[in-house]
Amino acid sequence: MMDRVGVPYGERFEEMVAELRGSGSIDLTYERRDPQRSLGAEAVELLESLSATGFPSSAMLGDCYVPNSRLAIGWRGVGEYAELGGACDINPIPVCLEMEVPVDSFANNDADSRLLNEMYVFDEITQYGETWMTALRFVPASKSLEVWYLDRDLPLSRMSIDYCEYLDYVLLTKGVDRWQLLFTSLDLSDPVMRRPLLRDVEIMIQLFPTLFPEQDYEPLRIRLEERLAGRP
Repeated sequence: MMDRVGVPYGERFEEMVAELRGSGSIDLTYERRDPQRSLGAEAVELLESLSATGFPSSAMLGDCYVPNSRLAIGWRGVGEYAELGGACDINPIPVCLEMEVPVDSFANNDADSRLLNEMYVFDEITQYGETWMTALRFVPASKSLEVWYLDRDLPLSRMSIDYCEYLDYVLLTKGVDRWQLLFTSLDLSDPVMRRPLLRDVEIMIQLFPTLFPEQDYEPLRIRLEERLAGRP
């Protein structure tokens, strides 16, 4: 990723949108930027309780501070890349504390339900009639903030990146469909399973270095190779 340390996230998000508009191979189909808003009483109470336990506030500040209550885009490829798509719909901290995960949609057993009841929707994507999302799990006792990938057709999977890294990868991948799978522990070595799930990611690795030459996609290419080989 380009070194943009010190540049506010809102500015970097707009740079990404400008890149998509100027690419010539991508059509922006949806944009939404909601201004900051006041939180409801329950979200305020939860945020205060997290802070009281020493929960780290760095994820809400600095370069990964999101100056909106919602940032969302959707796009499609054009011409020979018409099957390629991407989106993001980010509910940043602390707004996501009001966005509970629909437990019944993703739970396969009681253990899943218990986990999901501790999560809040961070990034929700609906494409082709399918919905997958990223959720944040707050664990005050351990002062940790976990990022989880949720897909109705797959087991729950904690991602190996943190909140700020997730926001950075949204900018690099432009939210290409299911890029999150690169950073889960799910087994992607089965070609039958990976073909529909990673189709857009594989196209991205081939196409984006040409469309966005100022960005470094080599680490993602290596990461994809590792995941296809079954390495976590």
